[in-house]
Amino acid sequence: RCLADESLLPNLYMVNFETNFINVEGIVALAKLIASPTCFQCLQVVRLENQNLMLKSKAEFALARAMRVNYSVVVMSLRVRNLMERTQIGKYVVRNVDFIRQARQRHFKATGQQRERNQVEKFFDKVTEDDPEIDDDFV
Repeated sequence: RCLADESLLPNLYMVNFETNFINVEGIVALAKLIASPTCFQCLQVVRLENQNLMLKSKAEFALARAMRVNYSVVVMSLRVRNLMERTQIGKYVVRNVDFIRQARQRHFKATGQQRERNQVEKFFDKVTEDDPEIDDDFV
């Protein structure tokens, strides 16, 4: 439904499917949403750890391809078995974090003011400060 109607969930920034029974078709459908330029434009966190079924190569490949065209996801928690897909997903996450850093620097140069940090950036700040309550705040 989200691919057909882009007005659904326009400000969703986190998808948490940890410890679920998501099959290959579900992961491929999620990958299509991640790759869509009109859907989930604010999505920054995808949590897929502890799936009860091991992901198949088809699902891992679909996620890697989706991340190639996605510029907003900065956290992808998932155990990927295939080395190539794991490397690609990691590379695209680092690229997206770097885009956020560059945007913050451009905004500061243009306006002379720091822009307000979003929820994911505030979470990263708490991680670097070793805040013991980071799990409670972010979930």
